[in-house]
Amino acid sequence: MYDTTDFTAAAVCPPGGGFASAAFGPKTIRITADQTGGRASVFEATALPGEGPPLHIHHNEDETFHVLEGEIRIWCGEETFVAAAGSTVVLPRGIPHRFRNESDAPARGIVHCTPGGFENFFLDIDRLGNPGPAEIEAICRRYGLEFLGE
Repeated sequence: MYDTTDFTAAAVCPPGGGFASAAFGPKTIRITADQTGGRASVFEATALPGEGPPLHIHHNEDETFHVLEGEIRIWCGEETFVAAAGSTVVLPRGIPHRFRNESDAPARGIVHCTPGGFENFFLDIDRLGNPGPAEIEAICRRYGLEFLGE
């Protein structure tokens, strides 16, 4: 899909830059796959208390979380742990995982996906406004995302 040899200059997002997305919680997409020849994408996400996605699998990308504020509980395969501010966690593709903010304050972090492209999942959901289950499932298939439930 991308020619990774096209990534020959720094991909930069200045302060206050990026694209806002509301899909599955507020986030700002800072670096897109288009900027990196498909190698990576980066977004900043906020999880309010009690929020987080259901158990799911990314079939196409690994995810790196760097927690900036607050703390989140992460489930990856058979393990679960709390990642507090300052923690960095890498989750491998193909392994069921989820996270949830179990604290009383918002948690904020940077998410790095390799390869890039998954940021478009959020933008596609946003473009549909209020998609139904069938539309969400079709978008999930397009991006190699499989929801497994709680």
